[in-house]
Amino acid sequence: MDPQYEEALNLVSVGAGKIVSALGGAFAGAGVAFWFQNRRENKIKRNAQFEALVRAQHALYFMWSVVAGLRYKYLDESRTDPKRHRMLRINWLPEHHVPIDFNALTFLHRQGSTTLLTQLYVAERAYLSAIDAVRERNQLVFRAIPTPDKEYQFDPKSKLLGMRVDPLMDSLLESATTALYHSVDGGMSRCEDAFAELRKAAKRMFPKNKPFLRDENLTKDGFFASHGQKAPADN
Repeated sequence: MDPQYEEALNLVSVGAGKIVSALGGAFAGAGVAFWFQNRRENKIKRNAQFEALVRAQHALYFMWSVVAGLRYKYLDESRTDPKRHRMLRINWLPEHHVPIDFNALTFLHRQGSTTLLTQLYVAERAYLSAIDAVRERNQLVFRAIPTPDKEYQFDPKSKLLGMRVDPLMDSLLESATTALYHSVDGGMSRCEDAFAELRKAAKRMFPKNKPFLRDENLTKDGFFASHGQKAPADN
């Protein structure tokens, strides 16, 4: 072979080797960068999922605490009283509501927890129904209070009306009071069920994380302990 041709081939071979080596290094570098970027994005996604679960837990706990307060400190005292619809005072509720962020929890659908999303929705609706029941009864109580020119009996214990109540209004008040008891009891139950299932899903996804609220927080003892009190004995 002509020496000139041989020298040219050697130059091409050396150049090609350098090009291949450079391309290989570039691809390796890109692969490492892609791996780190993907890992970073997965970590961000996992952190967002963890935070969404924690926020959902606290939203449920807030809702449960409100309806638990209605039951333990408002309704239970007169639960068995046949005249409870007249004895219950007006109850003032907090205006603040911590909603569940369902947009941040859509990943539960991919985790096979589609029924959990439904439970969370039902729990929130049950809480709102309980709040509506309190307000509707409050309005009826305001309507039942007679004007000063009408004769009526006044109960100093309940601060409400005695026996001289319009029969129709009395019936409406009794129905609203019964609905209030059912709504509050149902709201507590729905929140407790959803909370338990949410915690199970959270522990499956993040088994090593411990800051999730425990089911014991949503109990009578847990409610009074959070207020620095001891739970009264059940009748």
